[in-house]
Amino acid sequence: MVVALILAAGRSRRMECLKQLLPVGNGTLLGETIRKFMEASPAGIYVVIGHEAPLIKGRLSSMEVNWVENPYYREGMSSSIREGIRALPGETGAVLLALGDLPLVQPGTIRKLINLFLNSRSELVVPIHQGRPGHPVLFGKRYFKDLEKLTGDKGARDLIQANKEKALFLEVEDPGIYYDIDTGRDYAQLIRKGKVKDANYDQGCR
Repeated sequence: MVVALILAAGRSRRMECLKQLLPVGNGTLLGETIRKFMEASPAGIYVVIGHEAPLIKGRLSSMEVNWVENPYYREGMSSSIREGIRALPGETGAVLLALGDLPLVQPGTIRKLINLFLNSRSELVVPIHQGRPGHPVLFGKRYFKDLEKLTGDKGARDLIQANKEKALFLEVEDPGIYYDIDTGRDYAQLIRKGKVKDANYDQGCR
């Protein structure tokens, strides 16, 4: 089975606020990202949280996901990948590794990644749009141990680069695969796109 692993444990240093709960759509940035994955119907959704975990979990308690708390989130993104992989059921055949700030990714893109894996059995599937790679990236079970061994805050980029000759690159008409929210400017662009309702941009996010 294919499950989604959404990484949302970080401290949002560049925004000086809890970006996971920024207003987006009818909910929050993380909630909107989760909703896109729910629409794609993977076998399960696992969300890794760390900084302000009780607050985030409380605000999104109605969402039917599996919460994974990462006590080591200060070590960087790799710690969230490690804790997330360790929390997956043993029968998991592949994982869609995603960031928690991808509110514009299309559910259809996620479904295409799942279907390509199921039909090709390629163990590494990367979405690209106009030559630019994005998220989520699908890793088959053979890469789980490698994902657990990652260190630092670079995520899985080095692992993808080291195995790019084995990867399938899926061209999609979806710029949302690389539209993440890292800065106040990114969020301001989201507001201009009309994706934020009643946003109070002076909530300490800059």
